[in-house]
Amino acid sequence: MRTFVRVRTRVLPGRRIELCDPNLTEGEEVDVLVLSASPQPPKPIRLYEWFQQRPPQPKPRGAESWEAYEQLLKQERDAWE
Repeated sequence: MRTFVRVRTRVLPGRRIELCDPNLTEGEEVDVLVLSASPQPPKPIRLYEWFQQRPPQPKPRGAESWEAYEQLLKQERDAWE
């Protein structure tokens, strides 16, 4: 028989949650579903801010270095003229 246990608790230091209930048997396998009691919608973030939060890339995609990338851009611009 399935047992349903509803427990309201606080998140402990280290973002841990501890559950104790006399209806559960030691060693029994259980499924745990955690729902926040105070759901907070995600804070909207502007795309520019999102890019600023990302760490700088060590090198551009498709080039060995930023200098090589700049050279490729220069060659492309010169080809347009």
